Amino acid sequence: MSRWSLIALLFAATSGWSQQTPTTRIAAPAEVLAPVIAHGSSANNTQESANAAAASIDDDLSQYQSDESQHALLKQWVQSLARSNDARMLMAAALYAVLLREDKEAELSAAFNPEILVARAKKIEPRDPQILWVGAIQAYAPDPSTAYAQAIQSLTKIVPENGATWLLELDGANKTGDTIAAHVAIEHAAKAKYFDDYATAIIATLLQADAHVAHQVSQASQPSNQRAINAQKTRDMAMSFGVVALMDRGYRPLLDSCDPKLMRDSDAQLRLNCVAIGRLMSTHSTSAMASMMGLRLQQRLIDDATGIAEIERERHRLEWLFDASGKADEIVSRERLYQLLLAGDSEVSRMRTLISEAGMPLEPPAEWESPHFHSY
Repeated sequence: MSRWSLIALLFAATSGWSQQTPTTRIAAPAEVLAPVIAHGSSANNTQESANAAAASIDDDLSQYQSDESQHALLKQWVQSLARSNDARMLMAAALYAVLLREDKEAELSAAFNPEILVARAKKIEPRDPQILWVGAIQAYAPDPSTAYAQAIQSLTKIVPENGATWLLELDGANKTGDTIAAHVAIEHAAKAKYFDDYATAIIATLLQADAHVAHQVSQASQPSNQRAINAQKTRDMAMSFGVVALMDRGYRPLLDSCDPKLMRDSDAQLRLNCVAIGRLMSTHSTSAMASMMGLRLQQRLIDDATGIAEIERERHRLEWLFDASGKADEIVSRERLYQLLLAGDSEVSRMRTLISEAGMPLEPPAEWESPHFHSY
């Protein structure tokens, strides 16, 4: 899963501002979306690309099920984590247990049930935002759901200053047709202090889980690049519960509510709130994708030529970070990448560190052009 494929999904999600793209599952990004970037997007090819991306990530995450030895090893890891009394380790077990959904034997055991594992984690740490976030994403349903609504309500009470949680609230309000609750959610998101989709924190937790059980499960026969739990797979799993989960149940309802083509003169305050959310995402987010989304949102809503020019410069810089950090990943050692992921810093901060340590410039060279975003 490359950074550009994540941006591709973002572009596909934002190309049709008032187009509805219903989904019933987490649709993770994949390289198949690159043509959407290069050639523009219509409602039809956006939907086709999103469907293809979902199928692609399903295939990717099911690779353990097709590899008997890795699948068996993964079951050992989940069993080991499930025996822990540490809430975060139980959460990690729940996330990895998702990969065992097709295992009939595992389905019969509470040790492999993601919902039961998250419930145990919540019982130990009922106010842990990271665990509550995973629980909310897990409880998601395409139709209004009491469990989903309760999970979101718990999040907004515990971390009302996190704008990302209010996007989930907005999603719930839109699903029930509650326009008052939708406007309240947007107002809260506009006044939030930061924007955290918890992907960075989840990465750190999963890597801590890696260290927690590594000594209990022998991997001597496994090549270092074939470990059942590795940095790239950990990053992909965290993204599926973070930025990817927000695509349809956070960003989509935000874009629908903040569509400039649907705004009237009486919606001046709504426009201001939407711009404020975009600014929050672009300046106080743990996720580089949320920063990109925030810039794109502002670009569509503001009329000031000077402001638009500055947003375009910021977007150009961020695109460079995406591009350069992808190359830096291949230069910096795996051990160093592991350390940076474990540190849990914001994604942009981690990208800048990677680029610097790879000996590359932090600012885009004058001759550099974004490989995909020149068309919008």
